[in-house]
Amino acid sequence: MLFGRVAVVTLTGADRPTASDEIVLEASNLLLQSGAKVCLVDVFNGACSALKSRCDALEKKYGANNVGYISCDIMNDTDALRRAFKKAFEHFGSLDIVINNFYVYDEENLEKLLKINLQSVISGTYNAMELMSPDKGAVIVNVSSMAG
Repeated sequence: MLFGRVAVVTLTGADRPTASDEIVLEASNLLLQSGAKVCLVDVFNGACSALKSRCDALEKKYGANNVGYISCDIMNDTDALRRAFKKAFEHFGSLDIVINNFYVYDEENLEKLLKINLQSVISGTYNAMELMSPDKGAVIVNVSSMAG
């Protein structure tokens, strides 16, 4: 049922993988086990080496034809997420599943908190909808966390 489907999964660990990153990395592993292709999008421009290592491990296990990795900086480039989704679409040829995982906890910086936790989810959803085929039964999953 998932064989050949393409998923984009966003990751938000700025200094370490968050709990929600762990959840979506495991979801990515399950998608790959089921025959899907997965593009992991690191939205903090590869700031977390542990997160990149986890992505590299998935690529090693399932192959570069099945796992992609894109890093972008959504804090400083408002169009970065759209370009990342488009790049994933162009690389794999379709987009069927999106797991929007955006989380940051920064009580000192409300603007950053809202940009990541709210605006990025909305942006990710719209970016996905523009690239998904309504005829193939596309799926968007939004992940939220109160604790990271």
